[in-house]
Amino acid sequence: MDPNTAAGVTFLLSVVSIIVSVVTLVLQRRLSIEIHTKESALQQGIHEREATLQRRTSFFELWPHVAHLSDVNPSNPVQADVIKGVNALEMMAVCWEANVVDRHLIRVAMLDGYLKMYDRISQIGVKLPNGKTGSEILRESPVVGKIYGELQALKHSQAVIPQ
Repeated sequence: MDPNTAAGVTFLLSVVSIIVSVVTLVLQRRLSIEIHTKESALQQGIHEREATLQRRTSFFELWPHVAHLSDVNPSNPVQADVIKGVNALEMMAVCWEANVVDRHLIRVAMLDGYLKMYDRISQIGVKLPNGKTGSEILRESPVVGKIYGELQALKHSQAVIPQ
C-alpha cells in the first residue's frame, strides 16, 4: 500500500475513532442524566410513601388520647373533663396543622367527634372553677378554632354518597 494511502486510512480511522468516542460520551451523559432523573423520582416516591406511613402511624398513636374522652355536658360541666377535651382538641389541631397525622384518617375517624366536643365545650356558659367559660377556654388555643372551621367546611362540602 502506498504510504500516502496508508497515512490517509490511518487518519480516517483516527477521525472515526474520535467521532465514536465523542458520540459514546454524549450518549453516556444523556443516559446518566436520565438515570439520575428516574432515580430522583423513585426516591421522591419512596419518601412520600414513608411520610404517609409515618403520618398514619402517628394517627394510631393519637387515637388512645381521643378515644377515651368523657363526654362533656354543657349544662353540668366537670372542669377536668373539659380540660381533657380541650387538650385533646388542641393535640388533634396541632397535628392537623403540622400535617403530622394522616388528614384523611382524621376526617374519617375523628371529624364528627372533634366537632361535637368543640360544640359542647363552646356551649358551656357557666364559669368553671378556673373562672372561664367553655368559649373562653377554647379561645386560648386559636389553632383549635381554626381547625374547627376547616373541619366544618370539610363536613359541609362532603358529597352525599348514594346508597
